[in-house]
Amino acid sequence: MAIAHPEPMTAFNLETALSVANQVVFRANNRHLTDIETAIFKGAWNREDYDQIAAKAQYSTRYISQDVAPKLWKLLSDALGERVRKSNFKEALKRCWEREETARGDAMAIATPLSQTVRAPVKQPLVAISDCDLASLPSYPSGAVAIDSKFYVERTPIEAKIKEELGQPGALVRIKAPQEMGKTSLVLRVLASLSRQGYLSVYLNFEQADSSILSNLDRLLRWLCVNITRQLQLDSSLDTYWNEEMGSKLSSTLYLQEQILERIESPTILVLDRVSQIFEYPEVAKDFLPLIRSWYEESKRIQIWKTLKIVMIHSTEVYIPLNYHQSPFNVGLPIQLPCFNLDELQQLAQLYELDLSLAESSSLIEMLGGQPALVHAAIYHLSRGELSLPELLKTAATNHGIYHYHLQRHWVALNEQPELTHALRSILMATDPPHLEPQIFHRLSSMGLIAVDAGKPVCSCNLYKIYFESQWLNREGSA
Repeated sequence: MAIAHPEPMTAFNLETALSVANQVVFRANNRHLTDIETAIFKGAWNREDYDQIAAKAQYSTRYISQDVAPKLWKLLSDALGERVRKSNFKEALKRCWEREETARGDAMAIATPLSQTVRAPVKQPLVAISDCDLASLPSYPSGAVAIDSKFYVERTPIEAKIKEELGQPGALVRIKAPQEMGKTSLVLRVLASLSRQGYLSVYLNFEQADSSILSNLDRLLRWLCVNITRQLQLDSSLDTYWNEEMGSKLSSTLYLQEQILERIESPTILVLDRVSQIFEYPEVAKDFLPLIRSWYEESKRIQIWKTLKIVMIHSTEVYIPLNYHQSPFNVGLPIQLPCFNLDELQQLAQLYELDLSLAESSSLIEMLGGQPALVHAAIYHLSRGELSLPELLKTAATNHGIYHYHLQRHWVALNEQPELTHALRSILMATDPPHLEPQIFHRLSSMGLIAVDAGKPVCSCNLYKIYFESQWLNREGSA
């Protein structure tokens, strides 16, 4: 009788570890890791320090290192029954995983009659939770929606418009929307579609550039050229082109033309994401942004520049004074990404196999303003049966609801910038919304906290209005 040996255990990697963590936390606390806890988990797995994790997650380092991270390690400690820290959480989770794998293998061996040929075991969930195979369930929605995810609501008219524009010689597309509105998810799908038509693409996120780079024009342009070269897998000869007498703007322009565009045959899309980061460095921005405009204009006089298509993604309007004829923000195709409407919200619910009535969908829109990230989180939790819609709405704007960490992140950010707190409070409390300084308006707008109604700033959704008003009242009551 031939006995088949069991399959080797699945590799213990980040995906497996995160699954184990979610399962043991769910078993102990009837909840899964939140988006910020997941971000800390992934960052710690990749040996990032708290400064790096905070920068990527757009939180303050103090909030990450002194508040959320200690609570996460305590949460895992309680769930695993041993002390867990940033330095040993991998080993603790691996021990748990190995115990469960061994126990599952033993149970299957006992249950299999020896008189029959033993087949290789079918992979099962690590822990059975409410008869639900967690491996088949969606992960918590955080950040851009993966290109292969089915949980994405297509913005078909907008995507078609962008692709049509990028098909034009020397195109420029400007995509503007507050944080967490789906800008990156949209662009990733446009790039995937155009890659099947032979387009090349380079994606640069200015949030990944050090402040020492963003604050120096020469270093910024070298960073940009080096990364374009690397992503297109070309040989770099940057020092050959960099000439102090010509200046970094002309040096980078010649490098881009002769070392990049003239060496590739395919149309190339240059995506500049988080362009708003440059606004924080006005002196650099006054040179860098007109340079982008000049690259767009080159396509009108030099044939090779027609193959370059530029996509700029930003969360606010530029609040740095630029010459009208040098600004890249008054040329090309402007795209303002809107919030979800009722139909799009219900499409997302259907992707999660969640049946929401028109009235239920309307109540979510009223509370969340249709902001995609907020809507996605609500649909995710409702689809798992973790709470009912009335419960979600009742607790949404409290420190016990599903948006606790999201709201606390904004609360911390506002407290670190009193001028933003004063401005937002004046909007919420005043019957006639006040006029805001452009920089203040754009910061609040980029955070997604305010919108414009009839030309005046208003709170973007009831979730923020209820939460911040209650926080201010509690603070005054305890003073």
